[in-house]
This record gives sequence, structure tokens and C-alpha cells, in this order.
Amino acid sequence: MRTALRRTLRTYTLHDYDFRYGLQPGFKLMTFPEYGNYDSRVKLVHNAFGNLAYNETRLRLLQSSPAYPPELDLVIEISGRKCRVRIFAMITGYLIAHHP
Repeated sequence: MRTALRRTLRTYTLHDYDFRYGLQPGFKLMTFPEYGNYDSRVKLVHNAFGNLAYNETRLRLLQSSPAYPPELDLVIEISGRKCRVRIFAMITGYLIAHHP
């Protein structure tokens, strides 16, 4: 597990930035706890990554971790359109304190 973590670990220096932006009509940004549609989230992972082993139980287990930040688990929902998966995009960010 440590090897996999090292391969995906990225370090960023953050500066003041104006993060305001607008989404096109029909798209809504929210946290996953606000969204709450587990089935749609699982389908998105299946479709986007081909990971058919991913399921609601695994998602809930990841969310039960003390390191899980619900405010950084973001989804963009498509509304008013007919589609199988209502989530357009998702990202889960983790903040790790680094003390060199």
C-alpha cells in the first residue's frame, strides 16, 4: 500500500487564488454527502474506470475512514437531462500534513 501511495502522492504549494467560477446551466456542484446518491456514484466509477469490484459497501467503508474529508468529496450533477448516470464528475481530495 505504501508503494502505491508514493506513486500517486503529489505536493503542491498553494497561493491565494480566486476560486469563484460558474457552471453552465444544468450543472450543480455539491459535496457527496449533500448529493447522497450512492448508486449513481458506483455507476460512475464502473463507467469511468471499469472497476466493477467497486460497490456501495466499499464506498461507505472509504467514507468511514477518519481521513475522509466530506467537504472535499465533490460531485457535479447534471440536471434536466436524460442520462444513466447523473453525476458528471467527481473528485475526493485528502489533506495530509507534511512535516519535512
